[in-house]
Amino acid sequence: GGVGLGFAHDILTGPAGGTAVYVNTNHRPLASNAGFFAAAGHRELAPAVESFLCQLPESFRVWYLGVFAQREGSPARVGCFLPDEVRLLCQKSPAQFARELAHIGFAATSPTMLEQLGALAQIPLGWEMQFDVYANGRVGEVLSVDLCLPVKRGVRADELFACEGLGGRAMQVLEAWGVADERWHLLRHTSLSRLVRPRSENAAFLQRCHPVFIKAKWEAGKPRAAKVYLECMTRPVTSSTWDRLQAGRPSH
Repeated sequence: GGVGLGFAHDILTGPAGGTAVYVNTNHRPLASNAGFFAAAGHRELAPAVESFLCQLPESFRVWYLGVFAQREGSPARVGCFLPDEVRLLCQKSPAQFARELAHIGFAATSPTMLEQLGALAQIPLGWEMQFDVYANGRVGEVLSVDLCLPVKRGVRADELFACEGLGGRAMQVLEAWGVADERWHLLRHTSLSRLVRPRSENAAFLQRCHPVFIKAKWEAGKPRAAKVYLECMTRPVTSSTWDRLQAGRPSH
């Protein structure tokens, strides 16, 4: 099952940090989660992950499982998309949301964290949440919430990250916490869509880049540095597509 593997390299720790491997289970759950963890060299994580998945509400859509394959004692990472009613619950009652988290094993909240989660919940962007699960069944003290950006649905980055845009509103909240700074304004210029035809190649390519997630992160109830994830891709286009796109471009 699954729809592909991903690899992440921790450039802050250098080669000693190892490589994380992720399997995307979105829409195609694995026939054997245990098989994935065994292949990644962490067979011991499988029972704890299975137990954790059983605790998740059915509406939490798991989309990937991962682990730092070369790190001893490393937890599994479980990422899931949350239904909008979960964000709305947090907006209405962060304390009730904390009780929901405690039910699935995450208890490392603080009054400040809950207040901050409630503030983020005011912004109508979808949530993706990440948990760490250890071999002994313990859920780690790190919680990440990714705000899902609607750039793929035709929203331009310069509109999204204007001060009144949804991304801009989120970044202003994070800046007020001290986990982002004024550099977030540069995000208005991070989208591109470009046709390229190298002179040495008998082929054409479409290059695209756009922001996809704003990440808020807490460890033991304290906020950590925020992140923004950009998705970059290059794919070949056919000659007929190239000609059609070229025909639609302004002459200047």
